[in-house]
Amino acid sequence: MQSTGIGRRSVLLLGAAGAAGALTACGGGSDTPAAVPDAERLGKYPPLDAATGKGGLAWSPKGDLLAVTDIGQLALYPADLATGGGGQPIVREAHGGKEISSVAWSPDGARIVSLGHDRTFQFWTAAGEPTHSAPVSAIFTRPLVRWSPTGNLVIASGSAVVFLVDVSGATPGPPVRGKAFAHIADLTWAPDGRSYYVPHNSWVVRMPTDAAEPLATVRDSVKEITDYFQAAAVAPDGRVVVGAYRSDESNVIRVYSANLTKPGPEFEIPRGCNYTRAIRFSSDGRRVAVRFLDGPICVWEVTGVKGRLVGAYRGHSERIEGLDGLAWQPGTDRVASLDDDGSVHLWRLPA
Repeated sequence: MQSTGIGRRSVLLLGAAGAAGALTACGGGSDTPAAVPDAERLGKYPPLDAATGKGGLAWSPKGDLLAVTDIGQLALYPADLATGGGGQPIVREAHGGKEISSVAWSPDGARIVSLGHDRTFQFWTAAGEPTHSAPVSAIFTRPLVRWSPTGNLVIASGSAVVFLVDVSGATPGPPVRGKAFAHIADLTWAPDGRSYYVPHNSWVVRMPTDAAEPLATVRDSVKEITDYFQAAAVAPDGRVVVGAYRSDESNVIRVYSANLTKPGPEFEIPRGCNYTRAIRFSSDGRRVAVRFLDGPICVWEVTGVKGRLVGAYRGHSERIEGLDGLAWQPGTDRVASLDDDGSVHLWRLPA
């Protein structure tokens, strides 16, 4: 084990500690300032060696371990380590020293998969032992990997193509090239594990795992080439999709039905929040956290097709590059988010 030094428009499809404060909100149909509390920082996980803050993180299904990746390393942190609890992280070298942008757990918590800029899938046990690797021929400018809710498939994206891996057997199958897309921004599974959503360019599509044509497609009503989707998330019960869209200098956040129809009203977005990087639903489906390149991480309460801004975490550096550094701890109101120094902040909104 290696030691560690410890545009006008965008659409949301489908999730520093301080005293309660106020954020001025704009967009989303209201110019009224929205007073929301600052989130409370509970603790921090230390950064990996040579960390850049561009890695990924994912909680185990039980919420007892946090997998974190960065430059050539995978770490498994005990959940209570951030708040002064016992235990030591397990840290492993991986992916030939290349950047590891994304990591995911199997739904039974027995396996982990990571995807790096070395164009390799690496599978691990829950104890952090490498088991199987598989090369893939693609240019991964934004590597993302997601394990299906049913446990039998892994999907991953490069910059313009989706790959599927059959993980139903004792040994993962070879990566199978799926449908090509232009500039894939994100991937997210439908809860039934039979389809997934791909935001890319000006579109979001819902793709079946067993066919090449989309089940549903949505495009924002603005048609200029500068418009593009940035992220997506699906409620745990599959009822709605939330995704981020940007055009020119504006952002819009909305809720859609599972079939990408019936959009709700635009969310209020605090001024200074630009370029959505990640969207995550809480495990109970009531709230969604949105990470921006610039600005705080914001949390909205989702009811039907409406969202109400309820809080923000402003304890990170001013600008965060990572795409996959945001995750709700299962069964709790806690959120883990990656900072640009490679540390992971654990926080929650005041009760």
